Amino acid sequence: MLEQYTILYAEDDPITQQNMAEFLSEIFKNIYVASDGQEALNIYNTKKPNAILMDIDMPKKDGLSVAKEIRKRDKVTPIVMLTAFSDRDKLLKATELRLLKYLVKPIQPTELNEALELLESELTQINKNIINLGDGCFWNNETKELTYNGKIVTLMKKEQKLLEFLIKRRDGILSFVEIMNELWEDSFEKEISINSVKNVVSSLRKHLPPDCIKSIYGQGYSLK
Repeated sequence: MLEQYTILYAEDDPITQQNMAEFLSEIFKNIYVASDGQEALNIYNTKKPNAILMDIDMPKKDGLSVAKEIRKRDKVTPIVMLTAFSDRDKLLKATELRLLKYLVKPIQPTELNEALELLESELTQINKNIINLGDGCFWNNETKELTYNGKIVTLMKKEQKLLEFLIKRRDGILSFVEIMNELWEDSFEKEISINSVKNVVSSLRKHLPPDCIKSIYGQGYSLK
């Protein structure tokens, strides 16, 4: 199941990095490799990997600093931290980082396999409940919450219904008529126009990343 996901792997020791990268490349769809904390953060920002495996002790930025930066706007992506035995206490105190697991180096094969199984389970659950709208914006189908850069965004009723409708039909185009019928169900609300739809779309767009909702000329809208 992990072959459909991407992973960021950050490790500064070249031999360890090469060996682990070769192993992970056989399991994941894509692996992005970083040799220091700043490079790891840059790759995260540009590639938006599905998971992160990262050493705590790296040049430029340590693993905890990188995780803190990521968690400011992303509470979802699973992070597994690699650590020396002496650094375990640091991780135990970093509960706000919501680390999925930590592995003590040198990593034992059984522990690595257990971590990958846990990662697979977490990503499957995320894939089911969390919709990634890009640029640190997520919709939670279970809690009905929209978060953007780590902050909960409050939506009006019609904005939420429109977003859920767009997500449900994200492989197609929603026509103006379909949106009207979905958002204005009550008979006393039927006196509406295309401008009414455009106003709700415009309002919802303010809460989402740029170009998240695409206008299809003469047809309606789709979710990018």
